Amino acid sequence: MTGPAGPQVGAAADRSTFNQVSGDQFILQDVAAAPTSFHPVRTLRADTVSFTGRADQVATLIRGAEAGHGVTIFAIDGMPGVGKTTLAVHVGHLLSTRFPDAQFFVELHAHTPGRAPARPEDLLTELLLATGMTAEQIPESLDDRAARWRDRVAGRRFLLILDNAAGVDQVAPLIPGAADCLVLVTSRRRLTGLRRTFGASLLPLAVFSEAEAMDLYTRLCGSTTSADEQADTVQIVRLCGYLPLAISILAAGLETASVSGTAEVLTDLETAQDQLSGIDSRLDDQELGVAAAFDSSYQRMPEAEQRALRLLSLSLGEDFDIHVAAALIDVALPDARRLLRGLLAQRLLVQPVTGRFRMHDLIAAYSRSRTTADERGPAVDRLFDYYQHMLARCDPWLPQHSGRRSAVVPPARPLSTPAPAITVRAEAVAWLRTERNALLAALEQARTERDDDRVISLTRSLTTLLHLDGPWPEAIRLLEATLDTLSQRSDKAGLAWTYGEVGVFGQWTGEYRFAAEMQERSLHLCRELGDRAGEAAALAELGIIGVLTAEYDRAAEAEREAAAIYRDIGNPRGEAWALAQLGVMRRIADDWSASEELQKRAAALFHAAGDLYGQAWTSAELGLIRRKREDYRAAAELIERAAALYRDLGDRRGEGYGFLQLAIVRIGAGDPEQAILLLSRASAVFQEFSDRHGAAQVNSVRGTVSLKMNRIAEARSAFEEALVAARTVGNPREQAKALAGLVCCGFAVGRVDEERFRQATDACRQAGMTALLDRMLAAKRMVEETGKADVDEVWWL
Repeated sequence: MTGPAGPQVGAAADRSTFNQVSGDQFILQDVAAAPTSFHPVRTLRADTVSFTGRADQVATLIRGAEAGHGVTIFAIDGMPGVGKTTLAVHVGHLLSTRFPDAQFFVELHAHTPGRAPARPEDLLTELLLATGMTAEQIPESLDDRAARWRDRVAGRRFLLILDNAAGVDQVAPLIPGAADCLVLVTSRRRLTGLRRTFGASLLPLAVFSEAEAMDLYTRLCGSTTSADEQADTVQIVRLCGYLPLAISILAAGLETASVSGTAEVLTDLETAQDQLSGIDSRLDDQELGVAAAFDSSYQRMPEAEQRALRLLSLSLGEDFDIHVAAALIDVALPDARRLLRGLLAQRLLVQPVTGRFRMHDLIAAYSRSRTTADERGPAVDRLFDYYQHMLARCDPWLPQHSGRRSAVVPPARPLSTPAPAITVRAEAVAWLRTERNALLAALEQARTERDDDRVISLTRSLTTLLHLDGPWPEAIRLLEATLDTLSQRSDKAGLAWTYGEVGVFGQWTGEYRFAAEMQERSLHLCRELGDRAGEAAALAELGIIGVLTAEYDRAAEAEREAAAIYRDIGNPRGEAWALAQLGVMRRIADDWSASEELQKRAAALFHAAGDLYGQAWTSAELGLIRRKREDYRAAAELIERAAALYRDLGDRRGEGYGFLQLAIVRIGAGDPEQAILLLSRASAVFQEFSDRHGAAQVNSVRGTVSLKMNRIAEARSAFEEALVAARTVGNPREQAKALAGLVCCGFAVGRVDEERFRQATDACRQAGMTALLDRMLAAKRMVEETGKADVDEVWWL
C-alpha cells in the first residue's frame, strides 16, 4: 500500500507489480519497484596530473568504449603498486563526457589494510542509494538488489569503475544488464570468470618500461633531469624494478629536484638492507608503502601459497621452472603446478615464456624478509642438490675439449623431488644455458656462505659450460678461487685437475706463458700421484701451447709422449687428440701428406669412440689440407661439415673457427665478398669469448681479402690490428703473418719498407715459416727488378 510517504517495504504483494501464485510460492516477484528519479552521480577520483605512459592500454580502453554497444567490460589486473587504479581513473576522466548519466567509482576493498572485502549486497545498496532510491525501496536479498540495480540503470549511459576487486563473485552482481556503459574492474587477480560469463576483455598491466619509469620520476621531481643525474636516475628506477608505486614514493619524497637529492636517494637504496626497506624509508609516517601493499595480498593468501611465495623468493637467476619450484617448496610436481597457478592468478608471479616463472625483485625482497632460518637453510640445500644432480646428468652428454674428463660428482643425498631426464646432447646444452645465471648465482652464494664443498663441486660442474660459452677470464677467476681451499686440504688430485683447467682457459685467452706454467704444475702433481691420464692430458696441452709459441720440437715430443700414455692406458680418445695435434704440426711444416695421414688416423679413433667434437676437429683439419692443395670444393665440404657438428654440439667457438676457415677457402676460390661476411661472423664469436688468438687470425685474413681487392689502406689497418693482437698473446706465427701482410701492402704499390721487411723475415725465421720467407724474398726481388709484385704469390694463409 502506498501512503503519503511513498512506497513502503511491507508485504511482498505491496511492492510487486506482478505475482503469479503456485501453491504457497511466488514464481516471480519484485521485477520493478515504484519509479523514483535517477540522480546523476559523479564519484570519480581526481585524475593524476603526473600520469605517465600506458599509451597502448589507454588506446585499447578508449577504442573499446567507442566501439562498444551495450555493456563493455575491461578487467585490468596486475601486481600491487603497478598502477591499475591510476589507469582506470585516468581513462574515466578522458571518457567522462561520453557517459553523462553517471560516473561511479566503487571501492571493493579486496586488499585494503584493516578492512574485509566489501560484500556485493552492501555495494549494491550504496549504488542504489546513490542513484536516488531510499533505503525502504531497496530489496533484501542479493539477487533482488542486483535485479533492481540492473533495472535502475537500464538504458542509461554511465561509467562504472570497480576498484580493488577480490574476485568474480564480488563483481558479478554489480554488472549492469541493458545499458550503454563502460565497466572497468581493477584487481590483483586475473578475473577469467568475467571473460567467461560476461565476455569481458582482460587487460594485464606490467611494470613500466625504463623510459616510462624515467619519465614518471622526472615528472614527480618537478624538473627535467639534468645530464649529471641521468645515470643515477636510471639506477634508481632499476632498483625499483620499474614499479610505479615505488618510483612515486622516491620521487615525491625528494625535498628538492636536484642532483644531490637524486644522488642521496640512490645512495640510500644501495646501502639499505634491501631495496624494499630503502624505498619505504622515504614515506611519511601516515603513508602506506610498497611493503604494506604486498602485505595486504600476502595476509589474505592460503598458508600453502604463503609458504610457496616465501620459498620461491630464494630462487636464483632471473626466472625458474617448475622443477626448481618443486625443489624449493619440497612438493611433488602436481602440487608445485597448482601453487604456481595460484601465485600467477594473484599476479605475484609472471610467466615471461612458457614454463618459466619470475618474481618481481621487490616482491622477492618482501617474501625473503618473511622466511625463517628453519625453512631457509633446508630450501637452499634442496635447490643446490637439485642443481648438482642436474649438472651430473648433463655432463656425459657434453663435448670434451681434450682427453681430460670433467670431475662432476652428484651430491650423496638423493633428490627429494623429481628432475627432468636428459636423453640427448641438445637437452643438456639447452638446460645449462637456460640455468646458467642461476648456476653462477648459486656458486657466488655458496662462496659468500663459505660453503667450500659446494664451491668446489659447483665450480667443477660448471667448467664444461664455461668451455662452451665463456667468458674464459671469468672461468679462470672461478677456478683460481678454489685453489687455496684445495691446497689447505692437501687435495693434490683436485689441484692437478684445477691447474690443468686453468691452463686450458689461459691458452684460449692467449696467455701462453701462464697456461704453460699451470700445465707444468698439473703435470708434476699427476706424476706424483701416478695419474697417467692426467699426465697425458697435461702433456697434450703443453704440446698445443708449444705449437702456438712456435716451439715445435718440444711440442711434438710432448704430443708423442701423450699419445703413448693414452695408448698404454687404453684411452683411444685421448690418443686421437694427440695424433690430431701432431697432424697440425705437420701441416704447419707443409708436410701435407703426413698431416693428412695423422688426421685420418685420429678421425678413425674419434669415430669409433663416438666423439663428435673430435670428428669436427679432424674434418676441419682435413679441409685445410684440401685448401692447401687448391681443392676448394672438397675443402668447403669438409669445413662445413665441421661447422655443422660444432653447431649441433652447441660449441659456438668451434663454429667461429669454422667461419674463419671457410673464409680462407672462399678467398682461394675467388669469392672475397662471401669471405668478408664469414669473417664478420667469426669476429663476433671471438669477441664474445675474448679469444685474442682468433681475433688476430680474423684481422690477418681480413687484410688478405682487402689486399686482393686492392683496398690497400683497409688491408694495412687490418694487418696492424692483427699484429697488435698477435704480439699481445705472444703468437710468433700470427706475428709473422701480420708483418708479411704489411710488407705486401708496400709491394702492391711498388715500395719496399726495409725495416718492416727485416722484421717480417726475422718473424718468419722465429716461427719456422720457411715457405713464407722464401716467397717474400722472391717478391722483394720482383719489386726491385720490375717495380711491382703479384701479392698472390705471397700466400701466407
